[in-house]
Amino acid sequence: MPRQALDTLRQRYVELPTTFAWAGNQPCDAVYRFTGSASIMIAVRDETALYTFVTTDNKQELAKIRAVLEW
Repeated sequence: MPRQALDTLRQRYVELPTTFAWAGNQPCDAVYRFTGSASIMIAVRDETALYTFVTTDNKQELAKIRAVLEW
């Protein structure tokens, strides 16, 4: 996951409380959640996004999120 991804998401969306749990069948360091024009969840270990979930009805918004999360 790009280093600036979380900072960019924090600027664009409302950050919800971070939790520390698991992602599917893998342990992770943190699970970040955001809300606004999209709902976003990213489970991270080190600098790797293990699991990402995004919901939005807006295709342009989804494209923006993909651009932030891609290497």
